Amino acid sequence: MIDYTVTYQDKSVTVREMTFEDILEVAGLYSEIEINISNYKEKLFEENENSFNRRGGMFFPQNEKTLHTLLKKGEKFLLGIEQDRVTAMIWFASNIRSDGYYDKLTYISDDLQAIVQKEVKRGTIVDGGEIIVSKRCTFPHLAEILLYTFMTYISSKGFTSTNGEVYRVVGYSDSCGQGDLDVFNSRSMALLEKTGAKRLATVPRKTVVMENVTVEVEPIAVLWDVKESLGLIKTRLQKSGLVLEEGEDLIETGN
Repeated sequence: MIDYTVTYQDKSVTVREMTFEDILEVAGLYSEIEINISNYKEKLFEENENSFNRRGGMFFPQNEKTLHTLLKKGEKFLLGIEQDRVTAMIWFASNIRSDGYYDKLTYISDDLQAIVQKEVKRGTIVDGGEIIVSKRCTFPHLAEILLYTFMTYISSKGFTSTNGEVYRVVGYSDSCGQGDLDVFNSRSMALLEKTGAKRLATVPRKTVVMENVTVEVEPIAVLWDVKESLGLIKTRLQKSGLVLEEGEDLIETGN
């Protein structure tokens, strides 16, 4: 079990695996970023602190029922806990894709496509998970700490690359009409690039249907070299003065 403490000045955060007792709090994290029929205009059309480009968001996020099912299947979720409150999480999706996903991408360069094809052939690329940081989070670099732990874990399993997606909303239609949009989750992309992610490709557009509202999204795929990113993140954390008080061997080995 992953369970350790990180300190910074007078603050500390516990990083540990999620249990069934945590489901309600984690479902609350997902609800913070949900884009639904009641708030889609605020999230997608308006410039405010909760808008998609500043805060991100998720269509049809996990809920108590789906989280229970995922935990029962053995999926790993890692939590960041400040003063007994869950303020961040990462889902270790850790799946080797078998749906032809990588063949459907429009790659930024032939070199990146060649890297991915090589990793797919070896079976050393793994699909990344979901990461959420609450507005209540006060501990610095918590998202990077969780990503570091995730990459340490998959490295211990023999994976050398991992991929993820960042959404761009490109169009909509509702009862008032339809139109083009260009709203990008730039905050998430900035975080991922800080941890070594490289823009890899565009993903085929997806259609999200919420009652009488349709939203078109065009995901951007990103790729991490696990070894490079582990070194980069560790250096950033150390320069920031973060200290692993307990379980340093655990985070290094990913056991």
